[in-house]
Amino acid sequence: MTSSDISLISLSNIKNISIQTSQKISSKYITKFIQTSLQLNDIILIENDKVFFSYIKESSIYEIYILNSKSPNISIESKIFENNTKSKNYDYEIYILNKYYIVYKNSKCYFFKENKNYAKNDIINYIEFKYKIKILNCNIVSHDTHDGIKNDYLDKNYIQSINFINIQKNKFLLYYFAYLFTFMIFIYFSLSNSSNKNYKNTHNQTLQNKIIINNKDTIKVLIKNLNNYNIKVNQIIFNNYSYDISLYSTSVKKIYKFLSLYGNKLTIKNVNESKKKYYLEITIAL
Repeated sequence: MTSSDISLISLSNIKNISIQTSQKISSKYITKFIQTSLQLNDIILIENDKVFFSYIKESSIYEIYILNSKSPNISIESKIFENNTKSKNYDYEIYILNKYYIVYKNSKCYFFKENKNYAKNDIINYIEFKYKIKILNCNIVSHDTHDGIKNDYLDKNYIQSINFINIQKNKFLLYYFAYLFTFMIFIYFSLSNSSNKNYKNTHNQTLQNKIIINNKDTIKVLIKNLNNYNIKVNQIIFNNYSYDISLYSTSVKKIYKFLSLYGNKLTIKNVNESKKKYYLEITIAL
């Protein structure tokens, strides 16, 4: 294999989002978590898009990356300095380029972020504050040095494997028919008049006809949170230890803020988008 066979993806051609979590997501749910995170950030995957991520253990942050390439032999620009770090004994090391900075942990690329012309100390302080990482060695990389290391990397045919995850496109119609089926079996109950006084949103007042529940006190907080973020509800079903909720909104930011209220009590089961509305099926543990 020659260097011309390797598609080296520039960091400027990789999209990135950061997601703060309370803990590491189970491998069983990581694909759904990333899929949901992309959709809540208005990122729609197209043909040849590839997704990978890094979990920053020190701060419980997921850095999610999206690139687009047809090539089967992909390497990423952030990998080119790994051979330079192997001879050093730093736990954490940073390479600051003109437009990006790359953090290495134990000689492996940990994550990379855009550099918006920040000074070296500002970057290091930011990493320590946000990611809870103490940088022990800093390298300022000039344009010529960067090109030299990149060319050497390509000439030696280094290819580090990248663990891309398989993101399937959601099928809105499947959700729609499932919703119609569940809607047909609704049993309508009314909440007390005192509960109705807490409703701020006219649409959500109709929840009194959509809730299968035997605990009126616990639902009040939930409805208040839904109203605060103008989240519309199709269905709420009360189980012994959780709520199953179908909801939607035109604002992904309001949905994300609502979801963030529930931390590890929340399970996202499905996310769909249609006609600029975002539909979610979630479970909230009591």
